[in-house]
Amino acid sequence: MTARGTLRLALLSGPPYEMLYNRLAEFESESGWRTEIVYRSDAAGLAAHLEEAIVGEAPYDLVSVDTTSLPRLSAWLTPLEEALPEEERADFFPVALAGCRVAGVLMALPRALRIPLLHYRSDLLEDYREIGWYQEDTGRVLRVPETWEELAAVAQFFTRPPRLYGFPFACQARPLVALFGEIVGAYGGSLFDPAGRPRFATPLGAWAAHLLRDGYRRWGITPEESLDWSEADVADCFRRGDAAMARGYPEEYEVLRDTSRSPVGGWLSLAPLPGGARNRRRAWSTVIGFAVPLHCEQREGAIALARFLTDRVSQHVDAQMGAFCARESTAIEYGETLREGSLSQVRWRLLEQAARSHAICPPTFPEYPTAEETLRAFY
Repeated sequence: MTARGTLRLALLSGPPYEMLYNRLAEFESESGWRTEIVYRSDAAGLAAHLEEAIVGEAPYDLVSVDTTSLPRLSAWLTPLEEALPEEERADFFPVALAGCRVAGVLMALPRALRIPLLHYRSDLLEDYREIGWYQEDTGRVLRVPETWEELAAVAQFFTRPPRLYGFPFACQARPLVALFGEIVGAYGGSLFDPAGRPRFATPLGAWAAHLLRDGYRRWGITPEESLDWSEADVADCFRRGDAAMARGYPEEYEVLRDTSRSPVGGWLSLAPLPGGARNRRRAWSTVIGFAVPLHCEQREGAIALARFLTDRVSQHVDAQMGAFCARESTAIEYGETLREGSLSQVRWRLLEQAARSHAICPPTFPEYPTAEETLRAFY
């Protein structure tokens, strides 16, 4: 096939996402377009690069984005509503599409959902001695926490510094606000209205903020140094065996369950995040997708590649590498390949349940990243 030009790409790196790029050769063979990965980095590095590169009209044709980077980039991206037929849009989880919209307009094609689950150590929460000691101390039965108040109590019980912390959490702006939003949302509140106006300055918001502040300052359920931690630092703390419970993401699973890399691999267990009033849950999730810059020189090829990298075959590749796919049909199909009763199947079903019922995306109004920093400053 005659070559039609070269598509320049800036892509997300990392173990769950790299394997998909092996399909680029297949796309080139089928379409006649050549591809060149000009830049690749983790989410934070890529977002910082794109803010400078796209605004400066760097010649990219397709870029990886996520819900948190879209607000600042949207003015320089091509709307993609017409690129995805209605019947194909219906195949994606609604939350996946919501996380790729800005002001109601689809600005990226969804690739994967980063939905948090509760990671916990079964050797601690299911140990008969710990169960007895917890009942002696509290008069309650030790179990996987169903509510955020219960998580606070269980986390306090397992906090035995410096070797063990009950529930380490990241205090950088983005993950801290996500945790705050999950707690407020579980009890019927929200941080912002659809127009971006604050809604967290309420008694519920104050209670949730005090719960987090007490967790750090009063009960010490998270290490002192976690004030500067990212989500990756929390995952590493849990992997080392220094945490009883932690909030974790799909891309962490393969490392955490690998006993050659994780001392707690044999004890890893999973549950949904705690809930609140009337068993209401919220999981603050981000969507990873592909976007086409507004000044793209090869728009036809870029849109074709975005659709190729989010088709059902590509979704299966991502699922096999540990990411949770954005297409509901693929999620169902892949889940059916997992061994009945295995931890991998439990994990997948929990992610499916969350995607359908309680996963929510952070707001995508342009000022939201600044609002995150402002909220964190009060902590």
